[in-house]
Amino acid sequence: MLDLYLIRHATTESNQGGRLQGQTDVLLSPVGEDEACRTAARLANLKQAVALYTSPLKRAVATATPVSDALELSPVEEECWMEMDVGDLAGLTWEEAKVHYPEAIALWYSQPRQVHFPGARESIGQFVARVEEGLRRLLQRHPSGRVLLVSHGGPLNVCLSTLLKLGLPDLFPFSLSNCGISRVSYRNELHVRVHAINDASHLVQSAPFQIP
Repeated sequence: MLDLYLIRHATTESNQGGRLQGQTDVLLSPVGEDEACRTAARLANLKQAVALYTSPLKRAVATATPVSDALELSPVEEECWMEMDVGDLAGLTWEEAKVHYPEAIALWYSQPRQVHFPGARESIGQFVARVEEGLRRLLQRHPSGRVLLVSHGGPLNVCLSTLLKLGLPDLFPFSLSNCGISRVSYRNELHVRVHAINDASHLVQSAPFQIP
């Protein structure tokens, strides 16, 4: 059985300002750097992990690096785990996006897979297909063992929705915190077990480091 840990990247300045990032390659904030270290400490006991994958965007790589050091695993960067491309909306808050791109936001609320944000290199439908294909390859590559994936809110929502066969029109049913950890065991599409969704207890100063 595959034991899959899904980890959202640590906090950036854009996250703290409530601004869309998409594929803009921003660095972690000082808060995020601390979160990444605490996440690595949380996961340090998973010595039997067989693989660590990450989005190639800097905020994900910077989160995966201390984890890779703790586990003595070389992180594998794959573009399929990159965040969706929000194009010209990058740098805006959601409220600002509603003002400047009302048609795209209206379509997002009604038919999100049909959205192709101005200036983006892929539509949301293409983004979902990219992540689903990446997940399919990961499941084929690792029918068993413990695997960690550091990515973004968008791809991790697609992974969870696909694994759990939710089939919801809402592409982002899960609110995932920076450095939140979700854990799912997968034997096949009929045997999936959820152990944790968005566990961020390791970011609380008084919380003990425990494996979920």
